[in-house]
Amino acid sequence: MVRQDLDWHYLMKSAFHHKVVPLLYQNIRRISPSKIPKQMLKRTSKNIMSSMQKKNLFLAVELIKLLRLLEEKKNLCNTI
Repeated sequence: MVRQDLDWHYLMKSAFHHKVVPLLYQNIRRISPSKIPKQMLKRTSKNIMSSMQKKNLFLAVELIKLLRLLEEKKNLCNTI
């Protein structure tokens, strides 16, 4: 799969669409890192980090919501 005439733009666009960029990136880097165009490597790495940051932020907010709900339930149980 990794060859010089590969349509990297299409490949990355498809990977983003199917949400498999980290998996693709990890495997291509493991198999043949020298075949990935430097610009594509840099952009992909940056996008993966940004995506992970957004997901982590979302999960942190959800965790805070859950902790607040648990705290409220705990307080309700203590007042009964």
